[in-house]
Amino acid sequence: MKSLQESFLGASSFGTGQHCCYDSQYRPMYHGLEQRYISPTTGKCRPLVVQAVHPKHRQNIERIEVRVGDNTPKARKLALWLVLHAPYRLEDLPMWLVRWAWFTLALIWPFNVPKHTGLYPAYLSRYYGQLWIARSSREHSERRKKLGIKAVEPVREITHGAHPNQLFIHNPVSNSWDVCSDSNIIKQQRYIAISYVYKDIVPEGTDGPTELRLKQEFLTEVQAVVESLDESAYWIDITLIDSAAIRKFPEKVDKDLYRMADVYRSAQFTLIMLSPPPPVTEKEAWLKYGERLWTLPEALLSRELRFRFRAGDVTPITLHQLANRAYVHLAEESAIVNAYGLRDPLERLERLSLLKAALWRRESSNLKRILEKQEQGFETFFKAERVYALMGFFEHRIHPHAKETMLQALVRLSMANDNDRLVERMVCLLPPPSPGIPQTACWYAEQDEWGANLWDIEPEIQVVGMTEDHALILGGCRAAAIRWKDFPSIAFATRPSLKRTIANYLPNIFWEILIAGILLEIVYSNSGATPAGVHALLIIGILLMLLAPPLVAYGTSGRIVHAQPWLIGVRGLISVEEASDLLYGGSVFALPRTSYSASGTPLSITETGQFRRGDKIQLDLLKPRDGRREADDLYTLVDTLSATIYYFRAARPPTVCLYMGRESGMGRFVLCSERCTINQLHKETVVRMPWHISQNMRACDWVALG
Repeated sequence: MKSLQESFLGASSFGTGQHCCYDSQYRPMYHGLEQRYISPTTGKCRPLVVQAVHPKHRQNIERIEVRVGDNTPKARKLALWLVLHAPYRLEDLPMWLVRWAWFTLALIWPFNVPKHTGLYPAYLSRYYGQLWIARSSREHSERRKKLGIKAVEPVREITHGAHPNQLFIHNPVSNSWDVCSDSNIIKQQRYIAISYVYKDIVPEGTDGPTELRLKQEFLTEVQAVVESLDESAYWIDITLIDSAAIRKFPEKVDKDLYRMADVYRSAQFTLIMLSPPPPVTEKEAWLKYGERLWTLPEALLSRELRFRFRAGDVTPITLHQLANRAYVHLAEESAIVNAYGLRDPLERLERLSLLKAALWRRESSNLKRILEKQEQGFETFFKAERVYALMGFFEHRIHPHAKETMLQALVRLSMANDNDRLVERMVCLLPPPSPGIPQTACWYAEQDEWGANLWDIEPEIQVVGMTEDHALILGGCRAAAIRWKDFPSIAFATRPSLKRTIANYLPNIFWEILIAGILLEIVYSNSGATPAGVHALLIIGILLMLLAPPLVAYGTSGRIVHAQPWLIGVRGLISVEEASDLLYGGSVFALPRTSYSASGTPLSITETGQFRRGDKIQLDLLKPRDGRREADDLYTLVDTLSATIYYFRAARPPTVCLYMGRESGMGRFVLCSERCTINQLHKETVVRMPWHISQNMRACDWVALG
């Protein structure tokens, strides 16, 4: 019964090895460490075979390498050889006749006829795991399960506030400063916000009792300054957030982090207390203030700014004056300062992108002053502090959590503000060689090799969620499989021509004419008289047989106007002439039939002449000198639809091409290798190819990019 079931439904598991992956029916398959790919014809996991210009004779553990091969029709290749190698010498005649005989038989070979579908080979795999973070509340979220979070959180109710949760309010009766938590009183209370650098107050390495004393001295100083300004209330996080009670209830810190942006927005003004220990100068104090993470949003979101250096007077200061004193990277951040200084408005996406870059440049305090020492000496802090500082500039915010990583928080923030689609745009970027594409969370990028900004990208995908190991789950992708084992037989059409049509047709009927003439000759030879038409038929058949090579060579030449879409990879470098021969079997006329990429990869070089096209010098510059072989990370990608070849570098041969978005009139295509054991793709490089070829790619299911 079991064997009968396996005959119809397949085996429950198959393969040998220690590493396991699953097929579309969730059946396990075991194999070794070699690089593998999902076959576009069967959907099964197979070991990768890579064609290489110089294959390694000693096979490594990752993949098998073979010489570059092709599958173009034999008749076409033999016809070109016969035309180009005419037997001018007697010793060449036997080989020429043997190949001519082979050619005549290849003309009637009925197999290896390429088909034209108009679509690239499909990527048949999908992500089948659970989500750590899910965009939709209808999806199961491992994060909610493991962290004990409710399925539906009242995020809006706790992420935005018109007033702080607590304030220090002066009590004139007792002449003391009391913490007020009554929202009815706080709503009507005018207050100021205090901004400072924590390390100025409590130096690193300070013990517990000394830390408490220094904090109290600073609070006493702040209260004296506030009284001198005739203000009766102030807000400061050193006590209103950082307290012993909150350490026992970290979830309260989570909610207070939501409203820090609103606290500074609602304050009458923000007072910057510069209290560095001697001998730090005021200039040095400003630079130290500007490099801290939270001081940037505190300054940008404030209505008005004032500052006090040590025991000096309280002095008004504009945002631009503060930026000139405190911000080291003012050249990159001047647009943000102008936008929040109400001088030059910025588009929302550009503003948020610049803010992210500015916050990521600053030193993170890890909020250790909020959650410090826990049981057994374990130190807890907010790993995603930069994201929580950034979310104050967004309309929709997320619920902070101390155990959440920065990338997880960034993805949640991006999904909550889908109109900005920050993470989707990051996927389309190609990081510069240094630091390069990360081994994990390969989608994350802060810079682009082509100098594009996030707002230059128009994504065509959507982030569905994220896995616990920081892999993005993407939906709406168009994908194509990349062929590596050899060049396939490609169906193509040349420019319409009556001459070529006739030249293509005649060689295919000479066998019929010749056989018909021979049969008629046999029939009439028995009757004694053979008509002249029979002899003419024999002569025509023989002439067509002799002229078949040049007729085929001429009929398959000419400019190619359309070809079956394929993406073909080669380890090493091949020229456009070599690519044309491997794709179409060569041609007597109209070569080459492929061209170099003008700007598709960082290795592309554009001609400076009249036409926009790739310069051949890019191949010459990449070729090694002194007879050495090219680097192992150099690859060639051939696209038959756009008739273009691309040179790129990658750690592993990419087997999947994903269309992600558009930029500057070009499509952004991410080339990925497959990690079937973890059901993820890994970004190897990004290629700029014509946008229109994405329309010839099939839509695929969810994929994990990690």
